[in-house]
This record gives sequence, structure tokens and C-alpha cells, in this order.
Amino acid sequence: MEGVPCVRYGELYTAHHIRIRRFVSFIDPAAASRYTRLAPGDIVFAASGETHAEIGQGAVFVGDEPAVAGGDTIIFTPRPGADPVFLSYAANTTDAARFKARLGQGSSVIHIGAKHLQGLPVWIPPLPEQRRIAEILDTVDEAIRKTEEIIAKLEQVKQGLLHDLLTRGIDDNGELRDPDRHPEQFKDSPLGRIPKAWEVMPLGALSHRVTDGTHQAVRTVLHQDNTVPFLYVSCIRDGVIHWDRAARITTRTFAEISRGREPDAGMVLYTAVGSFGHAAVVSHQRPFAFQRHIACIYPVQNRLRGGYLALILNGPQARRHADVVAIGNAQKTVTLGELSKFLVPLPPTEEQDRLASRVATLDRRIGAEEHDAGKLRLVKQGLMEDLLTGRVRVTALLEEAAE
Repeated sequence: MEGVPCVRYGELYTAHHIRIRRFVSFIDPAAASRYTRLAPGDIVFAASGETHAEIGQGAVFVGDEPAVAGGDTIIFTPRPGADPVFLSYAANTTDAARFKARLGQGSSVIHIGAKHLQGLPVWIPPLPEQRRIAEILDTVDEAIRKTEEIIAKLEQVKQGLLHDLLTRGIDDNGELRDPDRHPEQFKDSPLGRIPKAWEVMPLGALSHRVTDGTHQAVRTVLHQDNTVPFLYVSCIRDGVIHWDRAARITTRTFAEISRGREPDAGMVLYTAVGSFGHAAVVSHQRPFAFQRHIACIYPVQNRLRGGYLALILNGPQARRHADVVAIGNAQKTVTLGELSKFLVPLPPTEEQDRLASRVATLDRRIGAEEHDAGKLRLVKQGLMEDLLTGRVRVTALLEEAAE
């Protein structure tokens, strides 16, 4: 990537690590003077978020290369005697998150200010103990990072597999068709060469309905009984609905906003605004609602399986097409009209099921690694609650190291 590395607020609350090592966003060097320059040890907080849980998430900048922070961020420079990594961990404990959530303001977008964060209570032990606590938590973070690298590699394998499956298909023997050895098994189509038994049809012709989420302003609540999930665009990634990232709404609100977009097993959700182009099938019947930036598709199940449709929409061909038809500047949008026009390569339903099953096998491997990463994050969370509150001290470990 070229340009000056830039920390964006959205990257802070989607990251699991406390150190900013790698960058997703880069800006033109000529525009860097309009941003806040970061120095090693600065702590960057997200000043905005879609939910109360996202605001105030922070990480310490540890890079040596020049970098800047984008809008909707808050930057703190720790005083001498305070370890930046320790402070970053301390500012992200459960108690700290509750404190920030109480101070967040707004409805559709939640904001928090620098003055609010200045009042965040943090327990500060002696500097050697701060550094030792940071080392312990860094060790767990490193294990999480390595597990996430494995997941990333498996995701790359999945993308390659998707390309093969969605252009060659699987024959009755469970083998990928070979267009070089058996060209007679393929034909030309608007989508290129596809197996002879396949059709190509627009998505709208294969769906009972293509619509989007609620356009009403929705008030979210804390997780409790008699609430249901409310999904944002960030909840749909890598072919999966991340229910743990969802906000909550009351059952009364759900009844008011779900008419015409009732949840149904087999329907497919598709992110259509901002981070567009992510799809996932709803595999189980359960109540939930979602924002208008998410489209929902009700496929005709005896023609188009939901699991297969999610593969298509997550595949490279659909992603490229979405990039072409997306409109807008600040937030690119794939309109419902354009989504309905998407051309779908359509195998027989039996083959659709085989294709979805093949990818599901790889998804289970990815899921197992994600489960391990999740357990490590729970370990990290437990350590943070013990070590960053003084409930458990590491003084004995420091004394052993000094002997």
C-alpha cells in the first residue's frame, strides 16, 4: 500500500489487539497535514460507533513509521510513569466499557468526547508492575494473533475454492469438472464458461422478495431477557452472521419494525451500503431485525437454495459486479434494483447442495480455529479483569524476577 498510514475509528472497534501494528487505511501524503500525527505511545480511541459497546475502544500506536489518526478519533499521550500498553488494556476492561457506554450520546450513531474519557477511572500500580501486566496480556494477545493468521490463510483457501466451485461445479462423483480435459461439458454464458446443465438467471426472478431492513430510527437497549438481536452491517462478514456483535432491541420494537421483512430460515442477508458485498444465509428460525443498510433476499427454495446463494454473492464474480454497480461517494450503495439484476449461475438444486456442503466443510475448520481464538479472548478478558483492577497482583512475580 502507498501513502501515509491512517488509523480510522472503525478499525479500532473491530480489532482484538491493543497494539496498532498494521494499517488498513492509507491517505495521500499531500493531505496528511490535515490529520493528527501520531507519536509512538499515543493511545487512539474511537469517538463514534454504531452501538454503545463500540465507542471509546482504544489501542496504543507502537509503530516507528509516520502515521496519522483520522476523524472521529481521540488521542491521548500518557504522562511519564504510565506505561502506554498498560493504559490501553486498562481503558478496555469491562468496567471501562460500562463507564464509556453510560456517557455515550446519540441514537443512530453514538459519540463520546475527550472530556468524557479524561474522567475514566483507571487503577495505576507502580510502573514495573504495569509493564509486567502488559507483558502477560501481550503473551495472550500474541497467541490470539497467531490463531487469527491461521484463520486468514484458511479464508484465502476458501476464496480459491469458491472460484473453482462456482465456475466448474461438482459432478455426480463429487469431483470438480475439468474444462480443459472435458470442454464438451461446458457452454458459453453471459457469465463465461459454465457447466452445460446450469442456467443463468437474474436474482429477482429467483426470489419471492428482495427488500432491506428497517428505515425507522431504532433505540437499542442493553442485553437482557425479552430482547432480540438487531444487526448492523458489521455483523455480517466472511459468510457468517456474527450474532455476538449485534445490538439488542425490545420485542415490542421488533414487532413494529419487522413487518415485511420477517426473519425466515433460508433467507439471505446482504450488506448493501458502506462495506457492501457480504452475504450470509439465515440457517435457523429465530427472531431478529436489521438496519436498512442490509438487504434481505427470500429465494424460491425449489429453484435457489439460500446456502448456495450466499456462496454466489460472496464469490469473486459477484464481488466484482458489486464494485461496478455500487453508486455514491461517501457510502457506496448497491441498490435493491441492481441486486435484483445480479446474474446467478444456477445448477440443479442437488448440485447446489453439494457445492454448499463442500464449502461448509472448510467453514467448520475455520470455525474451529475461531472457537480457539474465542477461548483465548475469554482468557484475556479474565486476566484483564483480575490484573487491571488490582484484584490479583503480580508483585510476587516481580520479586522472583529480581532474585
